Amino acid sequence: MKCPSDSLSILRCNQILDAAERLIESQGIVSFKFSQLAHEVGCSTGTLYKFFERKEDVLVCLFLRSATSNHLPIFIHKNPELTAQEKVLLPILFTFETIKRSSSFFTLRSVSVNTMVWKLASDEKVERFKKRINAFWGWFTDSLHLAVENGELVATPLQIKELVQGITFYLTGALTQFESQLIAPEFLS
Repeated sequence: MKCPSDSLSILRCNQILDAAERLIESQGIVSFKFSQLAHEVGCSTGTLYKFFERKEDVLVCLFLRSATSNHLPIFIHKNPELTAQEKVLLPILFTFETIKRSSSFFTLRSVSVNTMVWKLASDEKVERFKKRINAFWGWFTDSLHLAVENGELVATPLQIKELVQGITFYLTGALTQFESQLIAPEFLS
């Protein structure tokens, strides 16, 4: 299943994803069906199959559409004065903002990384998904290496690798606590 490249197909694909997001928000990920999605969009299920081989493709594409890494290059371009240390913080801040703004992103993030979901998606969607996940990790790694080069941080390559792992694993746990509203309000602003 090739992702759309022409404007009309991209627009139609986004309409389908918008409708899927509404269904997920109202019914949950497990409950929505392709036939409901087609009805919501006002198309046939055949039209859906032009873009998505199965439901898991829709889930992966929804995650990819909202992924934090989509916005980082744009923000950096508009704010070139940011230090490398500040660039390390951006994915963390952007991820919390995305979860705050999109009621389904947290669920999509949690479900999409589950191997039982993404392994069922089409090969092309899985490859895009893996590239996006590794780009997120690469962002932290590259920013920390730049911080070392700029003298903003003193760390060995192994320490950078461990710091990236620590940040990413911490972020995953913190996001779960944030979304499930386990963190007391006095710790948040």
